[in-house]
Amino acid sequence: MGEPGRSARKTLADLGLVLAGAVVLILYSSYGRPIWIDENLHFAMGQMDVGYVLKTIHNTTTEINHGQTGVYMFIDWILLRVLGANSVALRLPSLVAGGALLFCAVMFFRVRNFSYAWQYLILVVLAGQSFLMYFVGEARPYMFLAATAVATLAYYQYSPALRKSWVPRFIGIFGVCVGALMHAYYPLMLVIILFFSVSKAVRDGFLQRNTRSFLTFLNLPLLVTGAILYLAVGAFTWLRGTPEFGYDPFQSLGSPQGAVQSLIRDHFSTIWDWSNTWIVLVLVVVISLSLGRFRGVGRLAAPLALLFLAVGSSFVVSLASYLRDYWIMERQWVAGIALGSVALVWFFAELYKAGSRTDSWALRVPAFVFAALALISCYGAVQGQISMLQSYREAKLALESDTRTLDQLISERSEWPYIANINIARGGQVWPIFTEWYGRQAGMREN
Repeated sequence: MGEPGRSARKTLADLGLVLAGAVVLILYSSYGRPIWIDENLHFAMGQMDVGYVLKTIHNTTTEINHGQTGVYMFIDWILLRVLGANSVALRLPSLVAGGALLFCAVMFFRVRNFSYAWQYLILVVLAGQSFLMYFVGEARPYMFLAATAVATLAYYQYSPALRKSWVPRFIGIFGVCVGALMHAYYPLMLVIILFFSVSKAVRDGFLQRNTRSFLTFLNLPLLVTGAILYLAVGAFTWLRGTPEFGYDPFQSLGSPQGAVQSLIRDHFSTIWDWSNTWIVLVLVVVISLSLGRFRGVGRLAAPLALLFLAVGSSFVVSLASYLRDYWIMERQWVAGIALGSVALVWFFAELYKAGSRTDSWALRVPAFVFAALALISCYGAVQGQISMLQSYREAKLALESDTRTLDQLISERSEWPYIANINIARGGQVWPIFTEWYGRQAGMREN
């Protein structure tokens, strides 16, 4: 009787995770939101033939699509050719990547033997990260960067002996191979995650200090495959050259101080949204550690190190932008924000587990405080997303009511993203005029 009952409860808990994840994805799907200029650079390829779309990707990934590998663009082209002018189709890859992010984050806590409560809490924390999760509904490769970073982290929590089932295999292939295909920044995240994971495996004692054990843990064939994919795609696209920018790095964030404030806020939004709440939480942790006579400092070192590396990765990306006179943008930090969210939940999970072992309520209190803050943050984010979806619906209705012809829209000098949104509202195939527009933007000719 006991075993069937436990199995039924596990099935219900898993179903709850799936439903909760689906709700998060729906809320952040940006359904009905008009596309903007960057997304229009994907949409406008929808009527090109295969030869011309490959030429466009080749010619633009060092210029107006700087930093893109072009793989997302090609997937979007396929979807638009099959499904027509449709913003859902355009953003579908990011929606899938968002689902992978949630799944891999949950599996990180499962493989580390944390209870369902922590698996649900990571979904709550990610749902409250409205800036990060916005990219679930944007046709750009940022969500893939976040998702593949978390997938890679989750994969290397499995010992080599446990990697033979389909779940860790999927996570590893998605993390390394898809990460290599989708974003130029992925190798930075891979190096950081490998450094962290190897260090922790050695410390935990399941990675011996010899070459064979080291290579087995790394899964060298997987890494080599990822490297080949990265270099092959990069050689065709963004690795061919780097343009001179000459921009003000702080144009979008105002100042160096504004950049630092944004960096901290975005990575710690779960505990940063209300004035001084983070100070209260830190005090609660310190007092609890003192009263609970906590001795397992090493257990907390790993999540704190991951948190430090997560924020550090975002800083490194911003520093690279600064040195190249390119804009420092918050969207460059998505992988660090995702890893930081996992690290925060992991920290409090370890603290709570230590309290359970020693029967110390003092060590459990910080977890309850953190969970409460996460729920409050999630509630605010959900309310905001519901309002946004309503505003998107109104924008969609306004576009559908515009009866001007294409010639009228062009003669009246309507913005091209607006014309694209009219095309989406009316359905059908992507209008051929966008191929001509793209050619002008990229300095190309259709022939």
